[in-house]
Amino acid sequence: MAEEKNLVADPTALGLFAYGLSLTLLAFVIGGFAGPFNGLILGQIIFGGGVGLVLAGVYDYMRGNAFGGAAFTGYGLLFLSVSVFFIATVITKAAGGPAPAFGGWFHLMWAIFAFATFAGANAAKKWVMLQIALFTTGAFLLIQAIGLFTGSLPSLLPIAGIVGIFSGLCATYTAIAVLVNGAAGKNVMWA
Repeated sequence: MAEEKNLVADPTALGLFAYGLSLTLLAFVIGGFAGPFNGLILGQIIFGGGVGLVLAGVYDYMRGNAFGGAAFTGYGLLFLSVSVFFIATVITKAAGGPAPAFGGWFHLMWAIFAFATFAGANAAKKWVMLQIALFTTGAFLLIQAIGLFTGSLPSLLPIAGIVGIFSGLCATYTAIAVLVNGAAGKNVMWA
């Protein structure tokens, strides 16, 4: 009997690039290091982050990888949620943010998701740089939740931005390592 071949390629590099690049660019804006939120970053988080990650997640589910499917799809939904918030704020000309309590709970729930994906990556002995990225993503979201709950968000945003940039760059490095190592058929880059 012929061996069955999986018809869906490994989407890990795509998912990690979508996650890392989108998070890095969004964190530059959140931290106040790249000017105001604009259409270019919105396009990146909708398509580069949201759609790219959801696609990577669906492909991972099709390959039988529940962890990758849940992580990629979950983060894609996070990016899509954030983009809808920004679009709705512009359309309705609402105040620049949700009620602080809701915003705090939103960020706290996603921080829990981030720490859960970190725990899953750690248990699966996934790449160290990915584990760092997932843990610091949880910290990035937790800092914003604390700022919203305490009313100190403006003073915490630069810190959150730095943590988010670091997290996104760790994920991007992991994506590069996955891509290069996969193309080489051996470990050329440490991840």
